[in-house]
Amino acid sequence: MNAFSPPALTKQLKEKAIHLGFDACGIAPAGAMDREYIFMQQWLKEQRHGGMHYLEKNIEKRKHPDHLLEGARSVIVTLSNYYYPVDVPLINNYRISRYALGEDYHRVVKKKLSALVTFLTRLTGGKSRCRLYVDSSSLFEKQWAQRAGIGWIGKNSLLITPTGSFYFIGILLTDCLLEYDDPYPGEQCGSCRRCIENCPTGAIHQPGSLDARLCIAYHTIENQHDLPVSLQPAFGNHIYGCDLCQEVCPWNNQMAVSKEPAFAPHPEILAIKKEEWENLSRETFNHLFSNSSVRRCGYSRLMRNIQFAKSNL
Repeated sequence: MNAFSPPALTKQLKEKAIHLGFDACGIAPAGAMDREYIFMQQWLKEQRHGGMHYLEKNIEKRKHPDHLLEGARSVIVTLSNYYYPVDVPLINNYRISRYALGEDYHRVVKKKLSALVTFLTRLTGGKSRCRLYVDSSSLFEKQWAQRAGIGWIGKNSLLITPTGSFYFIGILLTDCLLEYDDPYPGEQCGSCRRCIENCPTGAIHQPGSLDARLCIAYHTIENQHDLPVSLQPAFGNHIYGCDLCQEVCPWNNQMAVSKEPAFAPHPEILAIKKEEWENLSRETFNHLFSNSSVRRCGYSRLMRNIQFAKSNL
């Protein structure tokens, strides 16, 4: 397929990934995800996905990359650090997740993955086939990252690495034969239970598994209906997402600052005060969040979230 041996092709590919701005790149052989598939089936059966019914569709595609790209041989996994040490307001103001303070990560990561595809295609003389994914419901992204040797699934159900967890995951499927990394050797959370104990709604119902029906992030982003009154006091000042289970994680104590300018917090968003949030106009929303993940929530639901959290301030 190409003039390079798998080790040589892999070396060039990983070097290019870092050159493009990715913070890590690991590669796993395309194979079955039977155990993960069974776990998800049970999770769905228990209705722990809440109203995210799209997760129920075509779940068999998750079992093997070949269902997404016929002849897939390799799964390339990238990480993009989005951490910026901003002063997130905790008193008398509303709060949105760190990842939503900058530009929409889908656009940023996809652009880099597309460049990596172009590079791989050139190296293989146009004979390689690829498909890229960013935050897609068709893949077990965190589990592939673990198989690619990048990190482990923490008790908060998120991917954790030795350098922290504030990362976006990018996936590239290809029919190229590459040199593979060893899977990450087990979780490194030990006896720590900080994420479980600090989740205000008890959404981490067991280590490594999240119940969306109790999750602040799910309700403020995905839930299209009325928010559960029983959880209102526990929501605190969160109006879009929640970072608590990551903020208390010891692995994030030394998290490096992102090198990606697009993920830097928007100054205008950081400057919004409590009263300004409560009186946010649709025009201002469109101006501030036109290139942000917050637009996924939409103006009406964001205002719903603000009214819901208002009594907690």
